[in-house]
Amino acid sequence: MFKKIFILAFIFTCCVSCKKDSDFDKIPPDQFLTGNRGFSGSEDGILMAAEWNDLKNWDFWKNFIDTSEYKNQMNIWGIYPQTKYEFILNNNSGSPLVDLKTNLISVNNQIVWTTRSDSKGNVLLWNNFFSNNGNPHQISINLDNSVSTLQPSRFEEGIKINYAIDWTVLQSNLIEIAFVFDVTASMDSLKKYFESNLPAIIQDSEINQNGYLLRTACVFYKDHDEDFLLRKSDFKQDLTITMQQIINQQTGGGGDYPEAMDEALLEAINKLSWSDKAFSRIIFLMTDAPPHQNSQNISNIQKLIVDANAKGIRIIPITQTGVATETEILFRMIAMATKGTYVFVLNDAIQTTPDRITMGQIYPEKLNTLVSKILKDFIAP
Repeated sequence: MFKKIFILAFIFTCCVSCKKDSDFDKIPPDQFLTGNRGFSGSEDGILMAAEWNDLKNWDFWKNFIDTSEYKNQMNIWGIYPQTKYEFILNNNSGSPLVDLKTNLISVNNQIVWTTRSDSKGNVLLWNNFFSNNGNPHQISINLDNSVSTLQPSRFEEGIKINYAIDWTVLQSNLIEIAFVFDVTASMDSLKKYFESNLPAIIQDSEINQNGYLLRTACVFYKDHDEDFLLRKSDFKQDLTITMQQIINQQTGGGGDYPEAMDEALLEAINKLSWSDKAFSRIIFLMTDAPPHQNSQNISNIQKLIVDANAKGIRIIPITQTGVATETEILFRMIAMATKGTYVFVLNDAIQTTPDRITMGQIYPEKLNTLVSKILKDFIAP
């Protein structure tokens, strides 16, 4: 009997010790039993994913965040996506006015939010996002050397107000996309997926066929106690250069859960050479971990949201499987704040409901197909 128990114990010990350290890389203690962070759900190089856009499911978000246990996430990060002003800017011919700087002005004539209109002329302004500013006084739209003002009307019942402005703007055909990668060990499968699929994603989005000029860049990050913190490759018109940078960057490390995500986004937003005029600016954030949670990181999160909006950059997080719910909520709030959307890799190909009650119905697709569709939508006039 003793011999049998000894043999079983030996086999179990060998099996556990043979498990790669990276399999459990950065999994927080409460995720060992409930999550599978770092595993891709991939078969034959296929990743299934889904999108959730809180701006398109506004009532769901409002009800969820007001009543759920995760409402405190807004207090933790000091960001409150609850009061928005959303409208469309067209010229008198009905064509969208793209990349116009737009401000929300308080009753004290202080700018409380700045953003730029997107490729469809849509504008999203937030009030009381970091603190209580009271009711806004007006909206100002910069038209080169002049300013047009509007009276703000809150977004209600899914209706966007169309504003026609007697203005003709010389529209840029430039599209700028930055890829920001967490390159710790748990992100290896997602990074390799983009190595194999990114050229086809760009091709399927029809950027090249529609006469746009594409510039791409990339930022890689880990954390302060790793072999490096940040690396970047600035914008290039040749996608193959960006691709080579992504292929050359190896994954590894990641001994704890949080990473320097906030610093990487600040690097991408403020250190890459974004153009003053562009048709669309996008950051794809590939990640599975939140930033550290201290006063500096919280300040960084708030700053990157402000800076991204000022430059008209939309942030689209793409998360690996098994992220903690609190992390998901933060990424969704960043996506909302910058008029982006949230994408997450699924555990299997037949999943039609999210793992948690934080979302409604989801529609699984191949990740490359989904990213192409999102990209096509974000650059469509």
